[in-house]
Amino acid sequence: CGTPVLRRVVGGSGAQEGQWPWQVSLAFRGRHVCGGALIAPAWVLTAAHCFPPENPLPEYRVTLGVLQLLSPPPDAQVRGVASVARPPAYRDYRDSDDQPRGGDIGDTGGDLALARLDPPAVPSRLVRPVCVPAAGVAFVPGTNCTVTGWGHVRTAVPLPPPKTLQQLEVPLLSHRHCRCLYALGTATGTGEGLGTPAGDTICAGFPQGQRDACQGDSGGPLTCRLGGTWHLAGVVSWGDACGVPGRPGVYTGVSPHVPWILSHV
Repeated sequence: CGTPVLRRVVGGSGAQEGQWPWQVSLAFRGRHVCGGALIAPAWVLTAAHCFPPENPLPEYRVTLGVLQLLSPPPDAQVRGVASVARPPAYRDYRDSDDQPRGGDIGDTGGDLALARLDPPAVPSRLVRPVCVPAAGVAFVPGTNCTVTGWGHVRTAVPLPPPKTLQQLEVPLLSHRHCRCLYALGTATGTGEGLGTPAGDTICAGFPQGQRDACQGDSGGPLTCRLGGTWHLAGVVSWGDACGVPGRPGVYTGVSPHVPWILSHV
């Protein structure tokens, strides 16, 4: 796990084929709504809010081994979703498939979902799982990790064709620092709907903003390189708009939920 075909390219915004082979696209009724990460041949880890209860599971599709959403390679794999498991603590009160990333999920935590693929993925040069960290592993603040996805390039500005997978290196923040930033109030001026990062979250971003995950990136992987392999540190969850100064991206940490993950996978 955690070993791509290609080495990563520092400073680039567009990824290369085979660079992030665990990245998947989750589509509902033919429209990309979320990202996700392959952690085992039959399992994708993504965000719970990507599966609102009113959306029928048979209308979801997971695409693996794709770099450009509008130009999938011949060996890309498309799978259905047989079932979805969410942590017991997760409380679903959202009203759209990807509203939270880019605005407002609250502080309940547990924004994870395990999607079981039907049939399982077949490992290949473009499809490989990412490593899941051990339970209790702490990722050190200041570490540079990478978030990937096909989300908006700015708030309400979709990724242009051919919709090439984007990558962004972001520094991790301490949980205390992140909570302090969000306690200052809503940067967008509404003063409503903004939660406090829950205890199971990881924050990452830049003080000046501008570079961040955005709508459509929800559920996508935040990966950190440990000992030569890539580990899934977090899953894109929410934030205050996209790229707002003093408002880092909030990711659901994977390590606190490893026992739950292993109980299913």
